[in-house]
Amino acid sequence: MSASNSAPRRVLILCIFLSVFLNFYLYHDRSILEVNCIIDSETLINFTKNHEKRLEHASRKKKSVDRTVPQCVKTTNFPTTKTLQIRLYAFPIGGLGNKLFELISLLGIASILQRTPTIDVVKPEYVTTFVKSIQPIFPKLLDQYDLRILPPNSTISMKANDNACCKFDDPKKFLNVSVEHLYLHGNYFQSYKYFDHLRPEIREWLAPTNLATSLAGMLFPQNLRGSFVICPHVRRGDFKTDGIHEPSDATFTRSAVDFLVNEYKQSHKQITVAVLGNDQQFAYTIFQDKFGNSSSPIPNSYNFTIPTNSPTYQVLVSPSFTPELDLAFSRSFCDATLITAPSSTFGWWLSYLSKPSSVTYYRNIRETNDKVANEMIDEDFFLPNWIKLQTGENGTYVCGSCSHVFVHASSLNRHRRNRHSGEHSCLLCDYKLLENEDIHIHMKTHHNLFGTIMCTCCNYTFESKSQLHDHMTSMARTGSPGSTMPIAKSDNAPGSLSQAVVQSKTPRVIKTPARPKKKSGSVTPSSASSSSSEAPSRSSSPPPHQKISQVTTQTVDDDKEVEFTKLLHDAVGKILDGGEYFGDQLTLPETWEEIVDKATAVVNKNLEKRETDKKIKQHQSKRFKL
Repeated sequence: MSASNSAPRRVLILCIFLSVFLNFYLYHDRSILEVNCIIDSETLINFTKNHEKRLEHASRKKKSVDRTVPQCVKTTNFPTTKTLQIRLYAFPIGGLGNKLFELISLLGIASILQRTPTIDVVKPEYVTTFVKSIQPIFPKLLDQYDLRILPPNSTISMKANDNACCKFDDPKKFLNVSVEHLYLHGNYFQSYKYFDHLRPEIREWLAPTNLATSLAGMLFPQNLRGSFVICPHVRRGDFKTDGIHEPSDATFTRSAVDFLVNEYKQSHKQITVAVLGNDQQFAYTIFQDKFGNSSSPIPNSYNFTIPTNSPTYQVLVSPSFTPELDLAFSRSFCDATLITAPSSTFGWWLSYLSKPSSVTYYRNIRETNDKVANEMIDEDFFLPNWIKLQTGENGTYVCGSCSHVFVHASSLNRHRRNRHSGEHSCLLCDYKLLENEDIHIHMKTHHNLFGTIMCTCCNYTFESKSQLHDHMTSMARTGSPGSTMPIAKSDNAPGSLSQAVVQSKTPRVIKTPARPKKKSGSVTPSSASSSSSEAPSRSSSPPPHQKISQVTTQTVDDDKEVEFTKLLHDAVGKILDGGEYFGDQLTLPETWEEIVDKATAVVNKNLEKRETDKKIKQHQSKRFKL
């Protein structure tokens, strides 16, 4: 890896790495399989290749097949004679991440079905790939499988997970299958739910070699060891041209990294970003300012410019195409990982095998053109405690209390509950919740109320979405809570937590400047001069509820306020019934502002039409009298 402040050191480290790494591969090409016995890998591979020839020859000569196998092909005594195989679809040409999903899912499913995970050694592509590609990186993994030749026509094949790569097809449906040898025919088996119950064992089986661990340690400078390490994984290469996957995007990768640095620098003095993956040049380009060079040409295809307000941090870049080194580094040093190409299975495994205390972030695949999204159920592929980041037309979300900006609505809501929730009081039992108590759990446990929902402008809790709707509509239009009574209150003033939307594709945490106070009746020179030449700044705009209130005041006379309120309420109800807004969207003030804006436009249009019709009718009446 290379440190951002020492080019000579980078060259030296890379030279050391290349020499050691070359010895690493030479060593493994001469190595033997260590599976509780000594068996030459070439002998095993040659046997599997020649076995098919022997079968074909015996079939032509109508002779019995010589089933003599090399010593220790079956290496371990398993507790059951019932076997399980799955289709190893990624063998031999699939990537390492795809292969790991199939191999580890085989172990997980076999554990669930209480069968022996088995690899049929008569298939040369299985054994050759395992020996050449998997065994050198994970020397403990092969011990977990039974390598054997199964009797001809003894295996029953059944379909599982054959329609999509990344969904969970519960293997428990095969528990009552009594056949001796079961083969599950499917594709990829890419869901953590197949094997997560074995996670401690998996970490042991996929432990890196001592050499890879030593390399990772040697290439991480000592002066950075005390820092908080964020590890974005970059996946490009064939993803750029295969027409299926979405490669790592320059804008998202850099802005997401800056966002995370800003998040963690609040609690850590020093931040290091270690870029892992398969495109070293891409990493050097989008982080060039961190290496003291902001003038290198950026390919047009990147659609990217270097940010001008980036936080300070060190950058390390891993050599390309060194999966064992990336895995070892993540396992030892990464405090947070970032999957920038959402369908990258290697990025997934790099995060799954990182430090047990690490936090994983990933890009929302639904905002990209990644076609794997059509075969993916997010809840089956990404772990529930992993955090989704996204950008897009909805922008980022600003905390109304501390001005921090979040790229994901749920992150903002979690931040608000944890940092600005205030002291909650249940109005149903007059109980003040402790700091670590959750109001929703209290409502379920003590009042048998499920589905309670909290507003995002004052942390009031309501029993239903319709009540929240009334409250949010009132806050948006008038700035007051309205007549709907909550079932729990916080000690925050109504509207004190109101959020704003920052229309930006940059997922970063920023501090928005406070709006300067103006003296009554005066105009500052800056505001007077800028009004004719520049668009007003975001900070000078009135709050959203004031803007809606202004529109309402301008459109509706005071004596028609009651009628307008009723019409607006009906219009909002129709918009909600249309199904355009649902779920977490309804907890965000900007959603309600948009709904109220639409409803206001509908009501105003209907009122204008009614006024026009009234004038036409009056005009026709005058003509008749004349």
